Amino acid sequence: AAGPRGRQAADLRFRMARLMQSQEAGEGEIREAFMQALEADPTHREALLAVEAMARKAGRHDELVQHLELREQSTQDQPERVALLKEIVELYRNQVQRPAGALPALEKLNKLAPDDLEVKEAYGQSLIATGKAQEGEALLESLIEGLTAKRQMKAVARLRATLGLAAESRGDVTKALAHLEAAQALDSSSPRVAVALGRLADAAGDRPKAFKYYRNLLLLSFDEAAAGITKAGVYLALAKLHVAENEAVKARGMVDRGLGIAPNDPDLKALGEQLKRA
Repeated sequence: AAGPRGRQAADLRFRMARLMQSQEAGEGEIREAFMQALEADPTHREALLAVEAMARKAGRHDELVQHLELREQSTQDQPERVALLKEIVELYRNQVQRPAGALPALEKLNKLAPDDLEVKEAYGQSLIATGKAQEGEALLESLIEGLTAKRQMKAVARLRATLGLAAESRGDVTKALAHLEAAQALDSSSPRVAVALGRLADAAGDRPKAFKYYRNLLLLSFDEAAAGITKAGVYLALAKLHVAENEAVKARGMVDRGLGIAPNDPDLKALGEQLKRA
């Protein structure tokens, strides 16, 4: 006679996996048993939750996001779907580092939570990051008016910064400056805006402005990954500006301060050697 199939087979294999857990079997064996339950019934909620927990505990983010996607597809509960989709987006954009993977989840979220500004902002950012700049920028521009009316100026500054960086990346310096300077006026504490403005000022040959923005960064505590520059990198930028101004002593001072933070930084070390020979 044929063995159990579908849900019945999934239940049987799930119970076997739980028994193996209670007997402290190896993780690989237990995971395989849960996966066999899902092969029999991909919507088996308890098995999905079990493999999710194992992937989460082990830090297997690529695997976790796949399990969450399966659970989202198998549930009809809207609040649960929204929560799952938000976690899927977070994983793709951060731990998995594949922003394009977040787009399907964001498209679903945009329909399920049409009034959620955070979702719309994330959707616009992901569109820009995946090459759909025109569509993404139009979406973010549409949010600015409403946020301004609600006096949510920190959010407006954040959107202006995103739009400015997008414009800079495609070489539209005029538009980049307009957005970034507006963002700076609204929130002078944003390191990524100061970095971008310093970079643009330096490229334009406006060293006084570049000095101002980079020096302001030294007064801020910031997440280096989010800002796109390290504190040592700020000292390097200032040192290069001093070199351009023929201020070798000041340049050496910046290099020394940078090496005090990052003694093995190759760019600072190279500039330091160059200044010794000058």
